[in-house]
Amino acid sequence: MKKVFCFLLILLLMLITGCTPSQVSGPAPFENSPAPDFELKDLKGNPVRFSDYKGKNIFLNFWSINCPYCLKELDELQSFFNELPENTLLITVNLDKDVEKVKAYINEKGYTFPVLSDPRGETIKKYSIRGIPLNIFIDCSGTIKTRIEGALTKSYIIDLIKSYDVIKKPA
Repeated sequence: MKKVFCFLLILLLMLITGCTPSQVSGPAPFENSPAPDFELKDLKGNPVRFSDYKGKNIFLNFWSINCPYCLKELDELQSFFNELPENTLLITVNLDKDVEKVKAYINEKGYTFPVLSDPRGETIKKYSIRGIPLNIFIDCSGTIKTRIEGALTKSYIIDLIKSYDVIKKPA
């Protein structure tokens, strides 16, 4: 609980000291705006550039190992990942500093979805993250369609994606 409080306090301080959408360089990271690009490493240390996935629908999730709501949501994300629609990707971004602890947790739980590591909080400013978990649906043109703070269920995620009519229907 103390770690969660510290993490939230740090996020609040970042917002108070100038991490506001008007000061973020580039487009505002909200609905109907282009998703900001970033480059992070996956848990194996491989660099991943977000813009490399342009042309795909992306469900982007930001989380922390110190957030109980995030941890509960990870089971739902794994279930979603297991049945991922053909034209959609799931990308998760972990915001913790201790990458080894995150690797151990992911391995212990047997999660297989992609996890990018952002120990320096680079995406916090780019995406104006105010709270986690944060879930963002980005269409194949790279436009943010929906941004939801709070944990989601697999069925909600699927219904959300269906509402944008992006799940390919059988021919």
